[in-house]
Amino acid sequence: LSEADEVSSVIALAYDAALDPALWPPALEAACKFLYCFQGVVGSFDLLRPEVDLLIPWGYEEPYWNMFRQTYGRNAILAAVVRTNPGDVVSLARWSGEFDYDALYESDHFREFSEPQGQLDSIQATLSKSASGFSALAAVRHESGGYIGETEFRRMRLIAPHFQRAVLIGKIVDLQRIKAAAMIETIAGLVAGVFLVNALGGLVHANPSGEAMLTAEDPVTLVKGTLAVVDPRANRAIMEGLGSAGDGDGAVAPGGGAVALVGKGGDRFVAHVLPLGGGGRREAGSSIAATAALFVRQATINIPAAVAAATQLYGFTPAEERVLRAVIELGGVGPTAAVLGVAQRTVRTHLERLFQKTGATRQADLVKLIAGYASPVLSPSHA
Repeated sequence: LSEADEVSSVIALAYDAALDPALWPPALEAACKFLYCFQGVVGSFDLLRPEVDLLIPWGYEEPYWNMFRQTYGRNAILAAVVRTNPGDVVSLARWSGEFDYDALYESDHFREFSEPQGQLDSIQATLSKSASGFSALAAVRHESGGYIGETEFRRMRLIAPHFQRAVLIGKIVDLQRIKAAAMIETIAGLVAGVFLVNALGGLVHANPSGEAMLTAEDPVTLVKGTLAVVDPRANRAIMEGLGSAGDGDGAVAPGGGAVALVGKGGDRFVAHVLPLGGGGRREAGSSIAATAALFVRQATINIPAAVAAATQLYGFTPAEERVLRAVIELGGVGPTAAVLGVAQRTVRTHLERLFQKTGATRQADLVKLIAGYASPVLSPSHA
């Protein structure tokens, strides 16, 4: 290959690696061979953190790489970066005035690490640098190849800017992956079924609660990959909401996009449509990115979670808490007294105390108040 073809190949591999971290080793291999080197490292570090953002080796046998990471690597790289700025290209042997190359031969680093591998010289490009972090591309020359020369300096200057951009792009891509993973993990723990759909109503993702609904086909189902609800009356309103969500946040329907629906067995559900962004994606031709989220939950109270939260806030006694649970589940003083095995007067006394602590004046108001403390998160037994 001509040098121009080699440069193009190395650059292409670097940008591929920015999007797929698994491709960093072949990208680094191509860079090292382009520089006539037999080993190399590309890394991005934060000196205030024990872990590294990116540290990819090529050409090292595992025992020596472990020795580099655990013993010699951090000090060697730190010494190089402290004395360089972004864009600088330096070699070990020619680092006159800044590095005592002769002293290297007397060091443990040379005797234990460099000499057994046949390392003679290295070339490094500092890609970026901040108060606490830096990134660098380094390649190591074998003793059979002689010292780093002008050709290697010129070639490193050709590829270093592209590795600099690739490392930066990789950080941005990783950040987006982390954000996406965090969002998926969060919605996975919700009681409500969460469905992310595109502008055409196609399902992009469903959380575990949503998957359970789809499996049961109640109250939500898939029709040729398109989300639908089994309640025909509600389906039209929901589909209109999902379709208009691509127009942006202003497309939310009156009432916050809430739609009541009935399942196959008569169970009541509430659905909410939430736009995920503006309509620009539609103009850009994206038909797979999620433009809306549909939340579907059963219209019931998570009684244990709601009562536990209200108890913490209002300071209910254990007896008041038991009465509150029973009133919500059974709906009246008489049934509550019968189930708890106490007199109705006792139930009324506890209810009066619950009214005083919460400010409610009627049993219906009390139940409505407690319902507002229901947890949206799955309990461990249902996760």
